[in-house]
Amino acid sequence: MISNRSVIKLAACLAACLSMAACEKKFNPADGAPQSSKPKEAGDMSLVTVDKPDQFPLVSAEGIEAPAELNVTGTVNPDISREVPVISLASGRVVDIKTRLGNDVKKGQLLLRVQSPDITNAFDAYLKAVNDEQLANKAYARAKDLYEHGAAPQSALEQAEDTEKDMRTDLNAAEEQLTTLGVDKDHPSSIVPVYAPISGVVIAQNVTNAAAAGVTFSGSSLD
Repeated sequence: MISNRSVIKLAACLAACLSMAACEKKFNPADGAPQSSKPKEAGDMSLVTVDKPDQFPLVSAEGIEAPAELNVTGTVNPDISREVPVISLASGRVVDIKTRLGNDVKKGQLLLRVQSPDITNAFDAYLKAVNDEQLANKAYARAKDLYEHGAAPQSALEQAEDTEKDMRTDLNAAEEQLTTLGVDKDHPSSIVPVYAPISGVVIAQNVTNAAAAGVTFSGSSLD
């Protein structure tokens, strides 16, 4: 038989226990903290898994020696759009060749020399033009002096001036012809040097020593 006092004590103890449990749960510092995460193991990226491995047989990798050069039969042709012919504007005979097939040349390098009678004719025309211009100049100066003193009409002065201009034009043309042929008017020579117009490689040689060269001869270019 349990007395009333014992019941009250038991009830008080239960109430105290419940109160302590409630307080402990309420003030638990672990409440609200993020849950600890466990690391997950990642698979090996070098391994590949397939559904039907029997369809993909494994083969071991082996090293092979690849040659640095491959020797085959073929032809090498130059680009025709980049070819530049070398032609002597003065026709004559080749007396000296300074380069050969396959040589590398620089722009302005001497390639060959040509002895040409065209130089003689061009220099002869130049000397005649010099003499004619000097004579025309003297005639113009004389006509001008006579006109200023009233001893010659204006028409005579104009005629002398026109003749002097024509002779000067002929002289300029003769000088230009010598320059085109590659001749120095102050040091004339029948030997014409031919220089490389660009830098490159000699891919064709159509002349030899003592051969004819120039624009008037067939096959006279040195490419």
